[in-house]
Amino acid sequence: MSLYTIILLASISIPFLLSFDKKLQFYKQWKYLLPSIVAIALFYIANDIYFTKIGVWGFNTDYLSSVFLFKLPIEEWLFFIAIPYASIFLHDVLHVYFPRFRLPNYISRRLTIFFFVIALLVLILNLDKAY
Repeated sequence: MSLYTIILLASISIPFLLSFDKKLQFYKQWKYLLPSIVAIALFYIANDIYFTKIGVWGFNTDYLSSVFLFKLPIEEWLFFIAIPYASIFLHDVLHVYFPRFRLPNYISRRLTIFFFVIALLVLILNLDKAY
């Protein structure tokens, strides 16, 4: 089993198993969640295929299985399913188990502005890059 596969399985195993938690019942959201994850994944996979084709990035075969689809390792395809699932699961866990936790609006605004400025700087400083 490839290292990439092991990392993906480690990332998704606990969220998947705990999806059936009595209080959380995350599995009830699958009919809405999975189509949206797949729709977004297709967009990112198309970008991955393109960037791989033009040589912007590649994949180290030492850490992959030998299964490729459109010159992308199968692990890369699964990444765009597993990681969004685990991330949304974590968000739901926090919402269900810590319903009173909220950042004050002034902190949310400051964080939004901070990350926007950082993203803008990264964009401006890298206009000459393909990615």
